Amino acid sequence: MDTPKESTMKLIKYPDPILDIQSEPILETELEYIKSIVPDMAKIMKDNNGIGLAGVQVGILKTFCIMYNQSTQGIDLIINPVILNQDSEMIKGEEGCLSLPLFWESIERPLEVTAEFMEENWQKVRAVFYGLEARCLIHELEHMIGQPIHNLVSPMKKHMWEKKLIKKGLL
Repeated sequence: MDTPKESTMKLIKYPDPILDIQSEPILETELEYIKSIVPDMAKIMKDNNGIGLAGVQVGILKTFCIMYNQSTQGIDLIINPVILNQDSEMIKGEEGCLSLPLFWESIERPLEVTAEFMEENWQKVRAVFYGLEARCLIHELEHMIGQPIHNLVSPMKKHMWEKKLIKKGLL
């Protein structure tokens, strides 16, 4: 697996083309490596005031993410997630992305999702995510399939955002 070293792990930002690449499932033989990088990913997420971070956002094209768990106030490792059910009730909310500086958009998401995934002990889990955690999980899943949220807006909104990045010297 081509992966960055822990000491060089960094947040990948737009317009890096890796953000548009679909990730591959994690194999059980890769579990220990993935678990070993969670602290570095958690630091990047915390340093950037995030609540979720997908592997692709640190250059690892594998289907996993970490998410802040509001209940435990800890970090959950979510491996090979699959959405099994989405609530029909949708809710709009402001959404940003650590890999997309200055990007904020009101995006409609399901209020509740049921997902199946592997935990850090390689046990399959089925869980219900609600509200912000449901929004975060779907956001991170979109990263895993190479579809960051800037792809959800009109070309004009994307162009306006890119102009803002240029003006701030970020692009």
